[in-house]
Amino acid sequence: MKDALNDPDLRLQFAGHETFPLRLLWLKKAFDAVAYYGAERRTFQEQSAIAQFGVGKNMALSMRHWAYAAGILEDREGVMVPTSMAWLLLDNERGLDPFLEDPSTLWLVHAALAATPELSTTFFFAFSMLNQSIFDRGLLVEAIYDLATVRRAWDGRNRKARR
Repeated sequence: MKDALNDPDLRLQFAGHETFPLRLLWLKKAFDAVAYYGAERRTFQEQSAIAQFGVGKNMALSMRHWAYAAGILEDREGVMVPTSMAWLLLDNERGLDPFLEDPSTLWLVHAALAATPELSTTFFFAFSMLNQSIFDRGLLVEAIYDLATVRRAWDGRNRKARR
């Protein structure tokens, strides 16, 4: 686990959320759009996203990012589909928690975010690698900066070695 972020094949991702934090009901909206209306990946980029989701274009892109990072949507051969976990939780008729009200569902979403370094590197790092007795924003920012600096230097050395 300690070297998980040093894998040269792993692309770290600190963006994609358009600077918007996760809003839980976005997960339900994204699920509904894909599961019941056959939304394509571009659906979240189209001008119609403003009316469909009741958010601005950048928020719609953020919604898509968080749905992927939280394990609600996945990409199968270029097609966006709900995951089995999403169907289990969010289905309108048989879902266990369609409106994400149960604390255990929130923990499940948190676990999904913390388990995917390729989609939510900061969550993964903060909850799986950062071993600190005191946790605050400044410490996290500094640790992420150090990680990115070391990774950048490491990537540069490896690129030169591959040539």
